[in-house]
Amino acid sequence: MGHIKSTSVKIYPDVNDRSKSITAGTTYTNHVYYIKRETEIDGKTYYRLSTKPSSGIVGWASSTDITEKAHTVVDKDNKTFYIKGTGSAYSDAWGGRENYVYADLDSYENEEFKVHLTEKVGSTIWYRGELGGKTVWIHPSDLVNYKINRTSKLGHIKSTSVKIYPDVNDRSKSITAGTTYTNHVYYIKRETEIDGKTYYRLSTKPSSGIVGWASSTDITEKAHTVVDKDNKTFYIKGTGSAYSDAWGGRENYVYSNLDTYKFQMFKVHLTEKVGNSIWYRGELSGKKVWINEDYLSAAPFKTVQKTYSKYNLSLDNMVKLQMAVNPQTDKRYKLWIREDAFKGNISNGQGTVQGSNWNLRRGPSTNFQKGGQVGKGTVLPLISSINGSDGYKWYHVRYTSGWVTPDVSDVKYYLNPQNFLDSLKESLQFLKLSESANINENEVNNKILKGKGILEGKAQFFVDGARTYGVNEIYLISHALLETGNGSSSLATGVEYKGKTVYNMYGIGAKDSCPVSCGSEYAYKAGWFTPEAAIIGGAAFVGENYLGVGQDTLYKMRWNPDAADRYGYATHQYATDIGWASKQTVKMYELYSLLEGYNMILDIPEY
Repeated sequence: MGHIKSTSVKIYPDVNDRSKSITAGTTYTNHVYYIKRETEIDGKTYYRLSTKPSSGIVGWASSTDITEKAHTVVDKDNKTFYIKGTGSAYSDAWGGRENYVYADLDSYENEEFKVHLTEKVGSTIWYRGELGGKTVWIHPSDLVNYKINRTSKLGHIKSTSVKIYPDVNDRSKSITAGTTYTNHVYYIKRETEIDGKTYYRLSTKPSSGIVGWASSTDITEKAHTVVDKDNKTFYIKGTGSAYSDAWGGRENYVYSNLDTYKFQMFKVHLTEKVGNSIWYRGELSGKKVWINEDYLSAAPFKTVQKTYSKYNLSLDNMVKLQMAVNPQTDKRYKLWIREDAFKGNISNGQGTVQGSNWNLRRGPSTNFQKGGQVGKGTVLPLISSINGSDGYKWYHVRYTSGWVTPDVSDVKYYLNPQNFLDSLKESLQFLKLSESANINENEVNNKILKGKGILEGKAQFFVDGARTYGVNEIYLISHALLETGNGSSSLATGVEYKGKTVYNMYGIGAKDSCPVSCGSEYAYKAGWFTPEAAIIGGAAFVGENYLGVGQDTLYKMRWNPDAADRYGYATHQYATDIGWASKQTVKMYELYSLLEGYNMILDIPEY
């Protein structure tokens, strides 16, 4: 029997007149031909090709253009096999694509195949029989001696000594499981019974990755069914492991320890049952994993974890470093000014300052701490007067400009973390803004962003931006609500700039002198042409420029204890107001209070 090697092969209708020929082309390739006659002419062998053993002559071709194999009848005994479900069935033994009767035998899996003719092509056996009402030839590799049944189970190999058979029909050949095949879970989609013993076909995937067959007595197995493909949301308890497959073994670990992912949200898109246990498949940290029901909670967690950062500074030393850079406060103090600051310009209970840079003192003497400074023309209400210990007359004045230098005791109060740990709201100044809050998007949309203009329904984008760039979601949302006036500002709802509508959700680049024009220019250069792009892109800016420098709590933003410890002086602080960090917690606490579940990690300084 033979196959024509290529479409360019010449076929001669008459081997004695080789001046006339046809080219094989696609018409005569991908067939198998019977070769019942051959001849030698001028030292060259030619084969006569036919489509049937004794008819259907096509012509002659040079033996060098033919791939050929010896063809013999083995027997005409009746035999019974079962279709494996692989390979194809042909009109002739050793057929090509053009000889297909059934190109794919998958739909005939497990059907009985009664053979009435066995032939040998080269060293390979081929069987002819009836299938689907047609006479076909099938290769033995696509047949089995025993009926194979469909099933749906998962299994573990019990020990490293278990035998695995590549072909269940030939159990003289096997491999030992060893460490290579143990501690895995396998899909069992086929089983067969041979000599009263059941064998399972093991595969690493539901419909691929076949490893081989093993005796059912060597397998720990459980029934495996799909429950549903509904979307669900769970929360990770922090125990157990995550696997590449349901009911996985050690070799199926994706995350061997879920403690790192404690309290995180787990979004499920497939639920299966293994034995009596439920397994869920979803996304965790960018990977698709299976987690057992015992390691998940349907209800969100409200958790507050405390960590501590130790500094090689005493609290008193930290206060001195801060006082050296003139911190400010809007707290009202009793302030005094020396009489000669007015140079006689006092009338109707008021004094007008003459000259510049007159210090306001906490008491009636230059020995008292400076509490502020006033310049020429400042009008101060005079409350009372007293002769100071320095020999000057001092006036107690009402000073309402807002910001003054604070007392050392007040600076120390705001610097001391212990003063803010009894209240969750005050503790938020230690919240690590570089850690996810693990919020539920639906809850945030319904409880925080509902009715918030352009921001309504956008929780998923805050989450995406936060997780991509390492920023707390609630911090981002709080920032956006403040800067956009609850989603209603012009920058938030879209501004035309150079023919494009741009969006800016965090007021980035919006200077006091040109808030809209400068903010829209920044958004244009950043490519924020949708609200979603502005939310996610702005998260990158916040993460890199605020939190990326290590000041990832409100307390660190205000006081920067890392720099003070490292350099011995105060620097790179986001505000001069000693109460700034405490004041920033109000809005964040309001938002957290609306949620059923969240995770907080506090980083508390220790001096």
